[in-house]
Amino acid sequence: MAQKTIHMLCATEVNEAARRLAYDVQDVIRNGPGDPGEPQDEKVWAYIRPSRRAFLDVVRDHLE
Repeated sequence: MAQKTIHMLCATEVNEAARRLAYDVQDVIRNGPGDPGEPQDEKVWAYIRPSRRAFLDVVRDHLE
């Protein structure tokens, strides 16, 4: 439902960036960040950082 709301209320670019971020978060939760070493939180953030940054950039541009 939330994904449909984003799709209806936002530009296509915002929707695509939100979906990419959601898929990256889902992937890292299911499969882990790849390297079993510590600290895991930094590796998770490193994995999702590019799609998170892209999402925030698109949203910022959309709101301006």
